[in-house]
Amino acid sequence: MSRVQMRALVVLALFLLSTFSAAFSAPIIENSELESLSELKLSQSTKNSASTANISSWRIGDEWTYDTTFDVAQLIAQNNVSGASVNTLAGDTVNSVENILFADINGTQTLIYEVKIDGSFTTGNSGATLEGISGRLDVDYEGFDYIRVSDLATVSSQFTVDVEFLPFNLGFLAQDVGSISVLNSYYPPSEGFDFPIRYGDTWNTTTYTQTNVTGDSDYFDVSGLNQSSNGSYEYQVTDYGTPTNGTSSIAYSGCADSFKVSAWDSGTADGYKWYCGAVRSYAWNSLSSPALGLQIDWKLKEYDPIDSVGSNVASSPGIRDTVIEVNPQFDRIRPDAELAVWANYSSNSGQSPTTNTNLQLRWEVNSTLQSLTTKFNGSAWSTFNVGNEDDDTSTVEDVGSHGLIVWDPVAKIIGVSTVVLDSEV
Repeated sequence: MSRVQMRALVVLALFLLSTFSAAFSAPIIENSELESLSELKLSQSTKNSASTANISSWRIGDEWTYDTTFDVAQLIAQNNVSGASVNTLAGDTVNSVENILFADINGTQTLIYEVKIDGSFTTGNSGATLEGISGRLDVDYEGFDYIRVSDLATVSSQFTVDVEFLPFNLGFLAQDVGSISVLNSYYPPSEGFDFPIRYGDTWNTTTYTQTNVTGDSDYFDVSGLNQSSNGSYEYQVTDYGTPTNGTSSIAYSGCADSFKVSAWDSGTADGYKWYCGAVRSYAWNSLSSPALGLQIDWKLKEYDPIDSVGSNVASSPGIRDTVIEVNPQFDRIRPDAELAVWANYSSNSGQSPTTNTNLQLRWEVNSTLQSLTTKFNGSAWSTFNVGNEDDDTSTVEDVGSHGLIVWDPVAKIIGVSTVVLDSEV
């Protein structure tokens, strides 16, 4: 295989791994959607919208599986590689919550999820042709994303991708294209959602991204791939219902109440992702870039929540057996006001209260921490001052929205709810 062709495959690998970040902060939508989205952006205002999705907590052991396809034929063609073709790569991406940790974010101890992401993708036998030789192209991906508990913003992501070509589909002839590792760090953490999500809501974010690349390749100098950039994005919730692109949907059948979040980068349409409250995460992320020659889709087919009764991986999350419910007195409150909050800790689908258990209340936006203890009925109560801090998703409709956490640090069970600071209530 020529060095030019190998270089094209490494470029392919870099695009694959760069789009795997959990934030998916800059996917690109087709130009045909720009006009209708721009009209909606100007006309919608839904401060009192009835349809909302609040943030949900994750649990160690939760797992999402996505049908994943990469159509990269135009990417290969645009890298001026003659005599080469690559069919659509397909496989599964599995996201699983591995741990709950702390990270220092701007001097604040912040609760985060550690999410492992694994994927194996292939063109299938004879799905790739290089220098007239037919074979199989395989891509293996493994990484970790670090997600802030209070709002599901991505703090950082690190991952490794391996690309291999098998001439004549024979393993003993396999040629390693490269093994490349990437660390993406986001300042501030990259928020693709602004909870509570409501149809028509808009918000803006600015994020500085620093990317460090290491690895081995005989065909590409990975030392020159480090980069940093500032991105300014505007988001709007542009659709509600079952995730669809107009012609197809997802395999998972329990996401009829999903919200489509579309993005603009400096006024240019720049992506969308469907959020499904039933599965506590996104149900479909679609990246389409004719300029880059890429069409990539992650479509939910299974959700397997840990500690759940009556769940079906293909259609229903069931009911969490052990939960901490966080119930603030108000979900919208004036800045600098006192807010009462109740936390209810129970198991056996709410039938068995978890009594005499130490919990911690976390209002991380101003470093408020409180120790709570559940009573005979599994409930704990407290008050705190919400302060007046804004957030990193600016909007004209509120001062800021923040996640209120109550958790069991021993069992690592989390409850979370969003409280909006609104000077007009």
